[in-house]
Amino acid sequence: INRLASQIRLGLLVVQPDTIDFFDRQLAAPANIWVKIDVGTRRTGILPTDEATLETVFAKIERAPRLRFRGFLAHAGHTYAARSKAEIQKIHEETTTILKDLKARYRARFPDLEISTGDTPSCSVAEGWEDVDEMRPGNFVFYDLMQVQIGACRPEDIAVALAAPVVAKHADRQEIVVYGGGIHLSKDRLTTAGGQACFGWPVRLNANGWERPDGESFVKSLSQEHGVVKCAPAFFERVRVGDVIGILPVHSCMMVDLFARYVDVHGGRIEKFVFGK
Repeated sequence: INRLASQIRLGLLVVQPDTIDFFDRQLAAPANIWVKIDVGTRRTGILPTDEATLETVFAKIERAPRLRFRGFLAHAGHTYAARSKAEIQKIHEETTTILKDLKARYRARFPDLEISTGDTPSCSVAEGWEDVDEMRPGNFVFYDLMQVQIGACRPEDIAVALAAPVVAKHADRQEIVVYGGGIHLSKDRLTTAGGQACFGWPVRLNANGWERPDGESFVKSLSQEHGVVKCAPAFFERVRVGDVIGILPVHSCMMVDLFARYVDVHGGRIEKFVFGK
């Protein structure tokens, strides 16, 4: 952290007041402090009504010479349970109202304080960002099937797929096996209309990206290294052992983090950023 703080304008996120004491003791360079607010997700964060804890945090920051209170930060992760634009919009409005109220309450004491929020569904479809200082757009660089289900994007907006070699075909089951398992796709899942687990959609790769062959084929199960794809008849007949197909992920954040580099549709390589490399 000291190395980063000496080279960039570093922002650190705080939930517990004791964390301020640690930063005060350990940091050798200046840093900005964002205070995490629980806006309804109930994962972590200080409740906006908990003025006593907020006051403790502020007092500790003011006594720490290298720390500066930057503002309030939130992640409305409960939008992931939404299934319509209206639901997402409602959560977004509740979130921004909470943050704007906090900003108004403490602006006299901290004239430069900002508010930061962002989650993929809200950043994709919600309206009303005029008073937000920082938007954190999350996963809308890539998107995935989870975002399709929520209503944050369309299938054709998904911009990442796993390239998976076909290693076996089983005509009796109309299934193919690909080299692409839990360590590549993660084990996040959706549920099909028929009540089956779905770990991804197979797509045909082409010069411009990919296309979904049908609305029926899906990845039905994953082991560590392999995936089993339940195929519509035409897709099964077309695929050969040795072919490379694409798999659209359920959760692209977890998938892309497992790889050191990405390959674009024209064969170019994108190296993952590593600080200090």
